[in-house]
Amino acid sequence: MSFVHPGYLWFLSLLLIPVLIHLFYFRRHKRLYFPSLKYLKQQEQEKKSVKNLKRWLILACRLLLITSLIFAFAQPHWNKSDQVKDGISITLIYLDNSYSMSAKGVEGMLLSESKEVAKRIILEGDSKSRYMLCSNALSGIERKIHSKSTAIRYIDELPLNRMPRKLSAVLNFQDEYLNRYHREMGQIASAQRIVISDFQRKSSELDGYEARKMPFEIKTHALQTVPQKLENRTIDSIWTEAPVHKPGIPIKLFFRVKNSSKFPVENLGVTLQFDGKKRMTNVSLNPFESATSYFNLTPMTEGYLNGKLSLTDPTVTWDDDFYFTHHAAKSSKVLIANGNEAVNHPEKAFMTEPFYTVTAKNEASINARDLKGVDLLVLNGLSSVPSGLNAMIKNYVSNGGSAFIIPSMSINMAEYNDLLKDLGLAPFKGTINEGNQVATISYRSMFFRGMFEKEKKDLNLPLVKSVYAQRNSQQSNAENLIQLRNGLPLLIHQRNNGNVFLLTASPEESNGGISRHALYPSMLLRAAELSIRSLPMYNMLGQTSKLALENEGNTDEPVKLVKGKDVFIPRQIQTGSLLSLQLNSPELLERMSEGIYELKGTEPSVQIGINLNRDESLLTYMEKAEMLNAFAEKGLKNVAFDKIDQGASSFNLPIDKPASFWEIFVILALIFALAEMAVIKFMNP
Repeated sequence: MSFVHPGYLWFLSLLLIPVLIHLFYFRRHKRLYFPSLKYLKQQEQEKKSVKNLKRWLILACRLLLITSLIFAFAQPHWNKSDQVKDGISITLIYLDNSYSMSAKGVEGMLLSESKEVAKRIILEGDSKSRYMLCSNALSGIERKIHSKSTAIRYIDELPLNRMPRKLSAVLNFQDEYLNRYHREMGQIASAQRIVISDFQRKSSELDGYEARKMPFEIKTHALQTVPQKLENRTIDSIWTEAPVHKPGIPIKLFFRVKNSSKFPVENLGVTLQFDGKKRMTNVSLNPFESATSYFNLTPMTEGYLNGKLSLTDPTVTWDDDFYFTHHAAKSSKVLIANGNEAVNHPEKAFMTEPFYTVTAKNEASINARDLKGVDLLVLNGLSSVPSGLNAMIKNYVSNGGSAFIIPSMSINMAEYNDLLKDLGLAPFKGTINEGNQVATISYRSMFFRGMFEKEKKDLNLPLVKSVYAQRNSQQSNAENLIQLRNGLPLLIHQRNNGNVFLLTASPEESNGGISRHALYPSMLLRAAELSIRSLPMYNMLGQTSKLALENEGNTDEPVKLVKGKDVFIPRQIQTGSLLSLQLNSPELLERMSEGIYELKGTEPSVQIGINLNRDESLLTYMEKAEMLNAFAEKGLKNVAFDKIDQGASSFNLPIDKPASFWEIFVILALIFALAEMAVIKFMNP
C-alpha cells in the first residue's frame, strides 16, 4: 500500500493527545455517609467497571476516527504488481501542438482540450510517478523528467507549433530518451505512453519506426481529439503565366484554392494586396476539389514587390494567408560565345529588344568573370568544347545560369558529348539526313505559351538537311519542344538549377536556313525570358531546403532574414558569387513565422515570401482500426485507442491508475464518530 500524500501520516502523532487525556484524567470523589455501606459498595463496584469499559470504548472510537481521517487525507492506494518493481514510474505524454490542433472542438480549441486532459492525467496520477513531456518541437528542452508541478506548468505554457511532426519521429524521440534514462540516470520500473493528437493521415505515418526492446513494459494510450466540423479552405500555390518579368508588362497571377470539405462553397471571397493596391474576386468550389483563378496585374516598379492573398474561412484560420514576392527585372544580361563557324543571328535577335544587354565574345576569350551576373549564355556555332570551357559552363549552369547551345555544321562529337553528359542531356550518336521536317510543336509548353495565336498542324517551316541524333533522347530528363517526323527532337529544354536549351541542328544557310524563319529569333528571345534570374515567388517552411542567389555584396558579413523586429541568420555557403541559404534548419523552423522577409546583406536587395506548410490543411484523419493496426505492425503492444469527442470535461480517462480507497476511510471515520456518540448516549452505568 502506498499513499498519494505520505506527509500527512505525521499527523498520527496527534493520537498521543487523547491517550494522555485518558490516562491522566482523575475525577474528584465526594464522601457520603450511610448507616450501612455493604449494598452501596457492591453497586459502586459494578458502576466503576462499566464506566471504565465505556471510557476505553470512547478512547478507541476517537483514536480510530482520527486515524481514519488522517489516512483519508493521505489517500492510500494499492500498487499493481508491475509497479512494485525497483525504480520509478514514468508517464510519457505527447501533446500534438501543430496548427491543425487550432481547429474548434466541443469545448474550445483542440489543443486546449488536449491540455486539460493531460493535466487531469497528471493530477490524478501517482505522487511517485514522473513525467516526460514532448511536443512537436522535439527540442533538447523536452529531454527531461518533470514532477507534477513542473509538468502542469509546462503544459500551461505550451503554444502552437508551426511545424507538423511525423508520429514516427515522436515515438523514436521518446524511446531514445527512455532507453538512455534507464541506462545512465535511474532505473525505470514501469512506463506508460499517452499520445494526444488529432492523428491526421499525413502526420500519423510510422515509417522509420520500430518498437525497441525495453527492460520494462510500456503501455500506450492513443487519445484522438475530434474537431466539430471537417471543413477547411486554403490557398496552396500561386504562379504567373508569362515568363517575362518586366515593369509595365501585364501579367496574370494565378492561384489555386482547395476545398477540404464534403460541402460545396459558393462565391468564396479572395483578397489580393499587391504593389499598394487591393483587389478582390470570388471562387466557387466543389466538395474535396480545387479551383484555379487569377488576377490581372501590371507591375510598374522594378525590383521585388511583395503581396498577400487572403481568404475567409470560419473554421480553420491558420492557413488563410499566402505570402509571395514578384520580381520585375530592369534588364537581362546575355553573353554570346561565338565559335569559328558562328553566324550573327543571335546577336541581331537580342538587339531588337532594349531590355537585353548583349555582349558577344570569341569562345577562346571567355572566362569565369565574364559569366558573373549573366542570365543567358549562348554557345553560338562552337565546333569544339575544350575541357576548361566545359567545366566553366557546367559550374555556371549548376549555379543557376542558363545556356542555349547552337552547334556548328561540323563538331567534335566526343567533346560535345562530354558537355551534354555534364549538363544531364543525352549524347549525340551521329547525324541524320532524312525525315527532318518539323512534325509537332509543344504548344502547351511554357516555352511556347502565348507565342502563337492558335495551334497549327501544318507548319510552314524549312526542311532541316542534317540533324544531330541523340541516344535515348526520350529517356533523358528533358522536354522535347519541337519534334521532327523521324521522331528526333529539334529543340530540347531541360531545367535543373538553371535552364539548358539545345538546338540539334545548325541554323546555317547551307543546312536549310532555319535562321531565316521568324520562329528562330522567337526561340532565342523566349529562352532569354525564361532565363531571367529570379528567386521563387514563395517558400514553404519545412519544404524549401535551400535558397540560392547571386550575392555581390560583402561576403564577410552574414546575410540576415529580417521581418520587423525578428532577425534570423540562416546557415549559408558562399561559392564564388553564389550564396546558398539553408531554410530548413531546426532553429529556423522553430522560430520563423509566415510573412515577407527582407534579406539584409545582399546586393541588390532581395525579398522572399515564407508560408506555413500546407500538409495539415487537408482534414483527413486516421480511424481507430487503422491506428491499432499501424501500432501492431511496428511491434507496439498493449495499445488502447479512445476519442475525445465530447469535450475534455466529460472524457473518462482510460489510463492505468492506482487503486485508491480513501473513500473507505472517510466512511470508517463516520462510523467511528457514530459509534462514539452511541457509546456516550446509551452505555450508562
